[in-house]
Amino acid sequence: MSPEEIEANADADPDDFTNDSEFWKNARLVFPVPKDKISLRIDRDVLEHYKKYGRGYQSLINAILRAYVMREPKPRKSKH
Repeated sequence: MSPEEIEANADADPDDFTNDSEFWKNARLVFPVPKDKISLRIDRDVLEHYKKYGRGYQSLINAILRAYVMREPKPRKSKH
């Protein structure tokens, strides 16, 4: 296929939500919330395990903690 044919097929794709003008009417720009810097004590063996993944190991730890938080039941509100 030529580049033009590829582009035409992409533009005609019914599953591509970006082809839907309604999608863009409600779209808004959202900037990520900056992370907080903290000091956290972690067992050495746990830290070394994640450091083996290389660059981005702190983001990986954050993603794992986030997944845990999202699975955890929401706490009940206190009556006080």
